[in-house]
Amino acid sequence: MSAICGIIAPDAGTESLRTMLGELAGYGAKSAAWSDAGAALAACGASATHVACAFDDAAGLAAVASARLDDRQALNDALGAPAGCDDAALVLRAWRRWGRDCPNHLLGDFAFAIWDSRRRELFCARDQVGVRPFYYAASGGRFVFGSAVQAVLQAPGVSHELDATRVVEDLSGMPLVESPERTFYAAVSRLPAGHWLAWADGKVRVRRYWRPEGLPSERPASDAAALEELLHWMQRAVSDRLGQGPIGVEVSGGLDSSAVATLAARELKGRGGNAPLAFTTLPAPNPERGPSPQQDALATLCRREGLHILHCPQTADDQLKNLLADHTLPGSGHTAIRRNATARNVRTMLSGFGGDQGGVSHNGLGYFHELLLKGRLRRAWKEIGEHRKQRGRRLAKLSLEVLRPGTLRDIQRLTRRKPPQRHWLIHQGFAKEAASRWPRIPRVLGVRQAQLLMLRGGTVAGELETRAALRASTGTQTLYPLLDRRLLEFAFRLPPDYYLRAGEDRWLFRQALARLLPGMAFVPKDNQSEREGAIQALAGAMPALRRAIETAKPGRTRFVDMAGLLARLDAERFLAHPQPAPIVAALRILKF
Repeated sequence: MSAICGIIAPDAGTESLRTMLGELAGYGAKSAAWSDAGAALAACGASATHVACAFDDAAGLAAVASARLDDRQALNDALGAPAGCDDAALVLRAWRRWGRDCPNHLLGDFAFAIWDSRRRELFCARDQVGVRPFYYAASGGRFVFGSAVQAVLQAPGVSHELDATRVVEDLSGMPLVESPERTFYAAVSRLPAGHWLAWADGKVRVRRYWRPEGLPSERPASDAAALEELLHWMQRAVSDRLGQGPIGVEVSGGLDSSAVATLAARELKGRGGNAPLAFTTLPAPNPERGPSPQQDALATLCRREGLHILHCPQTADDQLKNLLADHTLPGSGHTAIRRNATARNVRTMLSGFGGDQGGVSHNGLGYFHELLLKGRLRRAWKEIGEHRKQRGRRLAKLSLEVLRPGTLRDIQRLTRRKPPQRHWLIHQGFAKEAASRWPRIPRVLGVRQAQLLMLRGGTVAGELETRAALRASTGTQTLYPLLDRRLLEFAFRLPPDYYLRAGEDRWLFRQALARLLPGMAFVPKDNQSEREGAIQALAGAMPALRRAIETAKPGRTRFVDMAGLLARLDAERFLAHPQPAPIVAALRILKF
């Protein structure tokens, strides 16, 4: 994996570029740079083959790219490119062939920038779901960009002042509704996923090029045909992401990770290689109590597919390192899985993340409301009734789904732009100052809108960017087969009843998993046991957290109710009434 950065300014020079590259050094020691009067671009990576820079001096073009492009043979053929053409060279050829429409012709994960020295114009683009980060700061006649917020902040003239609106969203526990372009820093923006950006004459234009919600809904010829197409794209997405060296897979015993792990293991065996290592946050089964249903499902999966499983539960030390990190900067996290993967030289980790975040294993959120809006009351009533046969409970859940997320009381407060009263540790002075910034909650009016809100929401963007940044500190990149563009576009074309049918959510995806692993029983994810483990780890870290606050005198205390936070960092009190979310949100904002 590589990283990129650049400065477009009258005084752009190599000295500032070197400072920015220093913040990207974790991506690799190899780098390449290019500059002319008023522009300087650079890329870095672990080896020369990962440093994606391309130049066309005759045309006055330069490109830098952080990319992993799929279906390269078809792209090479379309562009007349030779075999072995690197990512930046392909991006530059695509720009010359298709102009601003070039991102629509690229498959895979990418973030790139192309400088046209004749037109004095910069063109940048980011992949459809935002696997590769891209941040920028623009003011006056200066434009700065990079793969990490830290790199952009190192450029001359970029303010380090926090964005109060973004802080409000994090401290109020509402990151799902953040603006997609907003970061924690007022001067630094992110290029949203599926967008391109053009900069010229000091003006920034940002346009969305990927609109999956606009795809026509196509009812498959049959359920069997839909199943075959789903399996085809899933297998292709996994196969395209299997590189060289030890491969890891994140597993939980749930549907998404089990599908990815199974397909990866079979593909690697078919190539004559070893099965991937399986990493899980679940603890090893307790010999006295025996395995939980989720642990048992996971063990069965690993036996069937020949996976060696490594249990990586979160420890108090993991919690401490996580919470003392500066989470305004993506990649500040620390996880036991990353530590264990690095120790085993795993360079590529496959994850099932994203499948149920608007992808092919979407849970059907929005379907009931869609039926009601279309006047299909009988079908809505039948589906509500069949969904676990609890009509009263389901009707209540329907009301919340229509207005989700949060409780009705919190939503009523939020629509009046008042802070949610859920014991969030927000400094009262800051709460009054930020009263006009409390986020509104969008209504979910159908399955497609629910899918789009999830894909574009803060949870998905934040997770992808944090994991991408962790590559710089751990050497392990995470790839997401279920967020493959081809698979997502297939998902958006499906009629809504393929996500919720006969009382079963994620219906088509469950059929696919039954085909892959016949006879295997899957149980709902055991969130309770993972929550209990996280609560115990947080309680164990509390004495050290109190000492850090009292001795280190952290910054940014104007945002946080410090007296309330210290009072809650009492392990006995916390274990009696665990409410980790407000504590975690407050600690994530502080700067130690």
